[in-house]
Amino acid sequence: MMGFAATEHQSQPVELCHGHSTHSTRCGGAWVLFSATVTLLLGVAIYIICRPACNIYLLTLLSEQSCVVYYSGNILTDSLPAFIHVFAFSLLTILVVPAFSAKTLFRVCFFWTALNLVFEAGQMFGDEITHILPSFFSHYLWIENLGPYFSRGTFDSSDMLSAFLGGVAAYYHARGLLR
Repeated sequence: MMGFAATEHQSQPVELCHGHSTHSTRCGGAWVLFSATVTLLLGVAIYIICRPACNIYLLTLLSEQSCVVYYSGNILTDSLPAFIHVFAFSLLTILVVPAFSAKTLFRVCFFWTALNLVFEAGQMFGDEITHILPSFFSHYLWIENLGPYFSRGTFDSSDMLSAFLGGVAAYYHARGLLR
């Protein structure tokens, strides 16, 4: 977002971020954080509105209700979370990386894309993966859900495409804001 104040003789960058012009990496970082936050909130809204609470890991930590409901939505509500996850976490990660460069940005986006693709592909082999996970995983918060994630999850090629597109979008979005 380039903003210029027009004058008769010259154009000056508009100051938007406490003394930093729109050309500033620091100002771009604020926009990256804003983009990631709004995107994550959209993802949370999709999960809360469109999915049964028992299928949402963080909500199951708050309530121990059992769930046998099968949700079948549409491509938007089914695959958009894969896009959102890669997009938002790529943006958040780039903000904490000590030295920003296009190469670092690519690596961060590639990492989140690859991680999501591996987890999605793992759902094709859910039972096999569940049997090889160490039993002590079930005793630790966050990783305790790996077995159920793979065994109850359903592989979807649309999720693969969405995750890939999320990585590409995050790369170009952050690159545009942080140049």
